[in-house]
Amino acid sequence: MVDGKWGAVDAKGEVVVPLENSAIEQWSDGLIEVTKDGLVSLLAADGTTMVPFLYESIFGNDTSAGGSPDNSWFWAQNDWGVERWIVDARGKPLLGPGLNPLMPFNNRDRFTVEDGGRRGILSLACDWILLPSLRGIGKLAENGLAWAETPDRRQGFIDVDGNWVIEPGRFEGLGQFAADGLAPAMVDEKWGFIDSTGAWVVEPVSEGLLWQPEPFDAFGRTVVNVNDRRGVIDRDGKWVLEPVHDGVRLEFDGAFIIWQDGERRRLASDGTDLGLEPPDFDRLIPYDRNGYGRMVKDGKASIIDRSGREVLGSQFENIGAFEGRKWAPAKRDGKWGAVNIDGEWVLEPGYDCVGKCYEYPPTLPPPAMLVRTQTRPVGIFNPSSPRYTDPKSQDWCHARSDATP
Repeated sequence: MVDGKWGAVDAKGEVVVPLENSAIEQWSDGLIEVTKDGLVSLLAADGTTMVPFLYESIFGNDTSAGGSPDNSWFWAQNDWGVERWIVDARGKPLLGPGLNPLMPFNNRDRFTVEDGGRRGILSLACDWILLPSLRGIGKLAENGLAWAETPDRRQGFIDVDGNWVIEPGRFEGLGQFAADGLAPAMVDEKWGFIDSTGAWVVEPVSEGLLWQPEPFDAFGRTVVNVNDRRGVIDRDGKWVLEPVHDGVRLEFDGAFIIWQDGERRRLASDGTDLGLEPPDFDRLIPYDRNGYGRMVKDGKASIIDRSGREVLGSQFENIGAFEGRKWAPAKRDGKWGAVNIDGEWVLEPGYDCVGKCYEYPPTLPPPAMLVRTQTRPVGIFNPSSPRYTDPKSQDWCHARSDATP
């Protein structure tokens, strides 16, 4: 960023995206999202425009909102989310905005939509897979099942065609299926894990309506609650850490952070006590997947490893986090550039901010805000109405039209 305007440069410092935007973000697949005058545009990695400035937000396949795996369509919104669209790679609407919300269901060609307070499933070709009839529908998991809830709040799982596979009401509560094919399920206010048939894989153990366990991590562990104490179990339901702690956090490297008697301690994966965690820093950004974290102590920033040893920082006026990248923002002579883990400059200093602003320039003008006045078409759910039976009345369908937002 220079003078409050964001752009992008390559490793040689050559401008790829002109520094004329109020915000910029690079997606994990290399696409670039830029914001200007309250609208966003989507660019290819070389800076060429894909989706022009038509929408307030655009989401791709590396976000929770989702997009197609091949970036052939994206989820977009206007009017602070009141208008929601599915658009192609050039920004042309495919679905929307007559239904709300419009969210990917299977990341390919089916979407969860809402009308009249009920949710259904609509295809990219504007064919109803499931008319709006459910209170809630989750995203389709890798095993082909999606969480769903009836109007009377009974939960179960449906398949890609909206058919019940695990009937609603069989369990008191359910969570989404994870990549390992297991989903949290509750009976008698205790949570365990089931498979795609509804059979118990891990018997209920975690107590309390609010203590639905997270999916098992890469080491096959999850935190559970017993008698208001926290412990850790594996996929076989065996104790990894007994439920005797005030709190437990699982780390990316297999270690644990436990809260006990007012102290936070770090345990190795085998339970060996590695001492207090974290040290007495003013502020610590969590460690990234490479094991590096940014700390600020006495107003001075540095990069540390998991042992607390300083890796980088003292030679710079300021330094930002690596956040899993091969570079981190660093400041010298009042300007920001980027360095690698060896402290070598990969982008020479010359900018007000790189990556993001760790020291936001106080003289920047406020970003422009675009005010929209469109109103969303309001439908009343009636399965026999022309809105659902007559394709010509489908105001959300643009698969065979030249509609623009």
